[in-house]
Amino acid sequence: MLYCICRLRYHNSCDSPLSAINYSVLYIDDLKKERSTYAELVSRPLSPFRTIATAPHIGMHDPNDAFPDSDQLIRSTFDQPNAPTALVKLLNRYPIYHAVLDLVTTYTFIFEENPDRAKELATIMLAVRDAPDGLFADPSFRREFDVQMVDLQNHCLSLNADPTSSRAEVLVTAACIQLLIGGSELIKYSTSYFKSADEVSTKLKTQKASGAVKNLNALKLLELTILHAESGFKKENNNKDVWKLLFPSHI
Repeated sequence: MLYCICRLRYHNSCDSPLSAINYSVLYIDDLKKERSTYAELVSRPLSPFRTIATAPHIGMHDPNDAFPDSDQLIRSTFDQPNAPTALVKLLNRYPIYHAVLDLVTTYTFIFEENPDRAKELATIMLAVRDAPDGLFADPSFRREFDVQMVDLQNHCLSLNADPTSSRAEVLVTAACIQLLIGGSELIKYSTSYFKSADEVSTKLKTQKASGAVKNLNALKLLELTILHAESGFKKENNNKDVWKLLFPSHI
């Protein structure tokens, strides 16, 4: 089942301001993990059914790329008529873990530049992930994909955002997006930030009372999230149409 959930790009900590709020097929937490160098990535042991791509181009391109011009190649492939098949073929040419990171990163950047393509891009990514003849049919690469694109991995939600901060409205709204779309899953995680639906409800009500959220659509979103929390975050109350609620004029 295809559903899009909010991607929140954080800078160094859970309390840092968001650089983007947008739809994504999965929650991507791509800035909080340590990144291996290219050499380390190509030296990782792979499945015996896969052979690492020999790379005579090492040292001749941006060391942050898995292969020469990876970003541009992946970008152009996303635009092809049969993008999933083309991406599968491209990744099969470079069966290395860093290529997975480049795929996810480029996908994210394309979305940020073209949010109206959210559903299209999400559909492509799911097709690439589930292709039986693709890179992710190999369990080791599927695990790497799951590491780079993890459902609801960040559980802090910024429910304790300082109401006097200029970024509080964005942080609280971002938390509401996550909770409305996937609250039934998020609530399964007991963290230092929240331990129950009741606690989430209380914290959201505190944020509402503080006046941190001023945008009318965001305020409606906050109120809907409070109701979702009060119901115990039942799965049937998850709402995948959050984007329409928050930005009705852009849908």
